[in-house]
Amino acid sequence: MKFCLTIIFSLSTLILLAQQKKAIIKVDTSFSAQVFEIPYAGVAVIDARFDKTKIGCIYNTVTAGFVSDKKHDADFPDSLNRYLPLFLKTIFRTDSSRQEKLMILIKKFRIADHFSKGLDNDDRIEIETTLNISASFFAVRNNNYYKLFSVENVLAHNIYKPHERKREFEEGTRAIALRILLNKLLQDKKWHTDYSGSYFTLPDIENGLNQRYQLPIYQTPYIKGIYKTFSEFKRNSPSITNINVIYKENKIISIKDEMNKPVLLQNIWGVSDGSKLYLHLRGELSELIPCDKSFKVLSYRTRAELRGGAGAGNIGSSIKSGLLNDIKIKEYFDLDMETGKVFLQEVFGKSTLGSIQFYSSD
Repeated sequence: MKFCLTIIFSLSTLILLAQQKKAIIKVDTSFSAQVFEIPYAGVAVIDARFDKTKIGCIYNTVTAGFVSDKKHDADFPDSLNRYLPLFLKTIFRTDSSRQEKLMILIKKFRIADHFSKGLDNDDRIEIETTLNISASFFAVRNNNYYKLFSVENVLAHNIYKPHERKREFEEGTRAIALRILLNKLLQDKKWHTDYSGSYFTLPDIENGLNQRYQLPIYQTPYIKGIYKTFSEFKRNSPSITNINVIYKENKIISIKDEMNKPVLLQNIWGVSDGSKLYLHLRGELSELIPCDKSFKVLSYRTRAELRGGAGAGNIGSSIKSGLLNDIKIKEYFDLDMETGKVFLQEVFGKSTLGSIQFYSSD
């Protein structure tokens, strides 16, 4: 009995440590599939993401036939602007005889595991790597930046690997899937330009980035009041300022206006109490936690929501499966600083979680 308890304690310790690990997505950058060639001598990346703390998340994969609800943040071995050019060179060849270079401005780059099946005990496990990307591509000649094209897409590639274990997080499945997705996204793009059109200078681009990151919500103390829209939030300009915030056990339970009347939550985007920010999410006010130049909020999701179902499982699912689908699992949701919507990293519009907000984000 003592031996069994020791084993259980050891396993619990390992599980706890595993949950703290950040998964590293890397490839052998000395290898090049050389799928196609681009007319540029080199590649540079400008990282314009709001949240640079990670590139996404991956799950704790499958063990003994069960899908874990735990997941790890994922990142490259180096910063995005340093590592992505190396990653891309495993897909295409550059031309060292050219003077022009390629510059990629990345506004969004998120990878995640998405379970298309497998959250019911009787389903065959099917997992796909998703890539949510928004980027603009420029040809650089004589320090002038000529716009080539932009991409904004969500792509997915199946990575059905029921035998995969945590030790394989660092290489293999997801990196290969990411290479396939990037190749699919970029192979047929128009890479040439005649350099006769309009262009940007580096100061133009730097000025645009400064404006992107100099939102009033970052730079000034939070003004106490109610944000009716995401636009008010970004400007740190609540439309209703004379409010009384009522707490219970460090949670906001009520807000009253200047007439001492309760404010209906469905009419607001969020609230500031002067020191903290709160988002109206799932019928309550949850604290917005700063994360780089963005925010995250702790809420919950169910298995049915994650998979895309609206209820407690498919017709014919067992009672046990239905109960599992309805279990609330705490998750951190990220705030999209361009749209004002929150999202769970591995969903990307693939589930019913897209309808959990009931306010205007304009």
